[in-house]
Amino acid sequence: MNPRRMAIITRQFPLPLPTPPGEDYLAEPARMMTEAGWHVEFLSGPRAWRALRLRRYDLVHAHSHFPPALLAGMLTRRAVFTSHSYDLPRAAWKRRLLISLMNRFDRVIALSPFECDIYRAAGIPADRV
Repeated sequence: MNPRRMAIITRQFPLPLPTPPGEDYLAEPARMMTEAGWHVEFLSGPRAWRALRLRRYDLVHAHSHFPPALLAGMLTRRAVFTSHSYDLPRAAWKRRLLISLMNRFDRVIALSPFECDIYRAAGIPADRV
């Protein structure tokens, strides 16, 4: 039986700064998913866009507000989004676009209760944050 496939989309991996064990928000989830029997791939840049279009992943975890990550919610069956920033755009059209893209994800991970409140107030359903 083939393992389930997961893609982690990020700007850069490994992270540019060293992180203590257990605090790397990319490597740690990948380690946990690998231990649970998943095949995990890291994707960044143009490679991420091509891979999402060509491959079938059982789960995609997208990080940050850059195009391949935000578009993952439209290109995959199951996708989770972690923003790493509660700062939503000031321009109304950019804000609406960002929230509509975030609403395409199955789950939006908020890293704090404050961030959770911001997303819910912006229109992301509470049961998905």
